[in-house]
Amino acid sequence: SQKIEPSQKIEESSVLSSGSVPAHSLTSSSSGVPSYSVKPLSCSQYLQQVRDETYPIRIEDPNKGDEHNYTRVMATQFPFHMSFHLKLFDRMRWDAFLEGKYYENKLEAAFVRVLQASPPQARVLDRGGNVGYYSLLSAASGAFVVDGFEPNLKNLLRFCESSVLNRWTNEFEMSSSQPHLNIYAYGVSDHAGELPFYVRRNPGEGSFGKHAKGFGGQILTPEYNAPVTTLDIFAKERDWFNTRPFIAILKVDVEHFESEVLLGAKELIAARLIQNIFTEVSGQNPNEHEALEVIVGAGYKLKKYGWMAGPNKDPDVLQTDNVTECILAYLKEEKQHPY
Repeated sequence: SQKIEPSQKIEESSVLSSGSVPAHSLTSSSSGVPSYSVKPLSCSQYLQQVRDETYPIRIEDPNKGDEHNYTRVMATQFPFHMSFHLKLFDRMRWDAFLEGKYYENKLEAAFVRVLQASPPQARVLDRGGNVGYYSLLSAASGAFVVDGFEPNLKNLLRFCESSVLNRWTNEFEMSSSQPHLNIYAYGVSDHAGELPFYVRRNPGEGSFGKHAKGFGGQILTPEYNAPVTTLDIFAKERDWFNTRPFIAILKVDVEHFESEVLLGAKELIAARLIQNIFTEVSGQNPNEHEALEVIVGAGYKLKKYGWMAGPNKDPDVLQTDNVTECILAYLKEEKQHPY
C-alpha cells in the first residue's frame, strides 16, 4: 500500500468564471504524452495556473481565503489523503470529511472486492469523478492505472490537490512510482466536442443538461462549455482494442447522463475489455433502454443492485428473460435511482 505522509496545508488556489474551456488549452503533462486528443492534467501545473490566474478561464475556488485545512486521511483499508470543499459549498460530502468514511459504503465495498482480485497494472475508468473519491480509493488499493474524468473545474481543484498530497503522478510524467492517476478535465458522452455544463447547489450534481433545473425548479444557465469525448475514441487512440488491457472497473455516475456515456462506449463494451460495470440508472433518460441493451447484448450479467449506498442486493427480483425491461419497470415502481 501507499505510504501516507502527515497532512500538509494546501496552498490557496485562485479564481475562475464562466466561459468556454477549449480542449487544446487544457493543462497537460510534459512532452512525453503521446499525441492523444484527450490528455491528462499535470496536477501541479494545473493548481499553479489556477493560483496565478493563467488558466484559460477563471475558477472561483470555494476554499479560497479560508484558513482551515480541509484535508484528511481517509479511514479505508488502504488509507490515502483527500482534499474536500468547505461545508457551505459541499454539504453532501462534509460527513465524509468529518468521519474519514464515504457515504456510498456498499459501492466502496464492491470496488475493493474487485480491485483485490485484479492484477497489477489493471485499469479503472471513473466517469463522474467528482472530488475523486473512487479514483483515489482505486489508486491507493494497488499498482493500478486510474483514468478519472471530471468536467467540473472546482471539483478538479480538490481532485488534483488529493493527487499531489499522495504524491501520485499521471502515467506520462517522469516517475517510476505506482500507482498512476490520470485526471482529465473532460466530460464523456456519445460524441466528441463541447457541451454546456450546468452547475447546481450540490457540486456533485453538475450535468450536461439532461435535467437543467436547480433548487425549487429554478431554470439554470450553463456555467461554461466543457470538452467531451467518448470512451470508444479514448480507447482507440490508446490502441486498447489491440493491446487489450485489463480494465477492472468502469464506473458511471453522471447525473442522468449515464446512457450517453454508455452509448459512447459501445465498442469497448462489445469487446468485453471491461470486467465490471458500475452504473447508476435513473429511469429518467429516454436513451436508457438502448444503453442497457448494449450492456446486456454484450453478455454482461446483473450481479448486484442497490440504492444510494451502492449495490448490495442480489438481483433475484430482476432476473427475467428481459433484464432491461425488468430494471426499468422496477425503477418506475420504486422511484429510486439505483446502481
